[in-house]
Amino acid sequence: MDAGNVSALTTRAKYGDKEAFGELYALIWRDLYKYALFYLGNREDAEDAVGEAVIAAYSSIYQLREPDAFKGWMYKLLSNSCKKKLKTIIQGRNSLRFDGLELSYDIMSSEEMHTAAELYESLNSLSPVERQIILLSVVGGYKSDEIARLLHKPSGTVRSALCRALKKLRTDFS
Repeated sequence: MDAGNVSALTTRAKYGDKEAFGELYALIWRDLYKYALFYLGNREDAEDAVGEAVIAAYSSIYQLREPDAFKGWMYKLLSNSCKKKLKTIIQGRNSLRFDGLELSYDIMSSEEMHTAAELYESLNSLSPVERQIILLSVVGGYKSDEIARLLHKPSGTVRSALCRALKKLRTDFS
């Protein structure tokens, strides 16, 4: 994602350019969806969360102070949307389902499916904060300092949680 292009599109979108907002969405939707899918565990809830975050972004983009911060701002909105959705899910039922693996079923071998299921199980065993940090790092491509700013946590805390979560995942896969 070209930062200059994103900044220019964000500035245009702030002033009501619907096409610019559409282009911004086209640049980021896959990453948003992957984040929400791993966070929530199934595609319907992930799609709902992304939709809610995009609607929130569209209606409040004029408030975004730094055009360069669009991607981080979107992840913050999505994170809030996912938390709200997860709270609703937990209140509505005792267990979470995961059917996101169906998305790749046709192109994955049985060994890859098994590995993906193990990965999901391992991610699900992490605390919500650890899972969020891992997803922002791996799926979102954020560095620990950027994650710290997004989550309003000290950088050292984020680095420790990331290290701890990666260690847990390595243990699960060895």
